[in-house]
Amino acid sequence: MSNPVTGAGNVLTPCLGICRINRDTQLCEGCFRSPAEVAEWLFYPDEKKRLIMDQLPERRLQIQVFTQDN
Repeated sequence: MSNPVTGAGNVLTPCLGICRINRDTQLCEGCFRSPAEVAEWLFYPDEKKRLIMDQLPERRLQIQVFTQDN
């Protein structure tokens, strides 16, 4: 998640501009968020954003497993 851009509040968005939803995991292949998380990001409190950010490394592995298996 390099070069994140500033979002609302103090937590940066992990968006990389690669907006493609993986059909198996239902996560964005660029930032590893769900479509709902992407849509609502600016409205989330910083605490919720931090919780999601903490989950992103595991979600990235989840997408990598699906793409290797297919």
